[in-house]
Amino acid sequence: MKKIFLSLLCLVVFASCSKNDSLVNFENVEKTDVDCLITTQDTYVINDVETLTDHYLTDGVQNTCVIFPLDYGWNTYTLIGQKILLENSCTANTRHKLSSDEDSKSYTFTIFYSVIEECNEEWEEMYWILAPKLPDGYTVNFEIIEE
Repeated sequence: MKKIFLSLLCLVVFASCSKNDSLVNFENVEKTDVDCLITTQDTYVINDVETLTDHYLTDGVQNTCVIFPLDYGWNTYTLIGQKILLENSCTANTRHKLSSDEDSKSYTFTIFYSVIEECNEEWEEMYWILAPKLPDGYTVNFEIIEE
């Protein structure tokens, strides 16, 4: 009986020591729409209205859109975008996950996709989220994973 108890205790201690306490998965980070932004990059990390305005004014052709959402709550949020481009796909389902790793000082933005309908076309989407404010010195890693 003591051997079983000690074995279980060792297993619990080992499992708890191998856990990465610096990794945090954010809950309730919603996908958002960014109207009128003509995107020329595959990824975006926007922390302030000045950067957003620069992208409105310099990305792609002249932007004549009237809808110009500038107030995303810049003290609280960072706007993160990732382009998804799938070949031979007409439609796809997507979902996302955002996590933070304090040890590496990074966020990881992962988009999961599954193709619904295959065809001889490309399916493209610019996928945006409003994330908790990116702390100073942090970077964003981007991942796209097929499910």
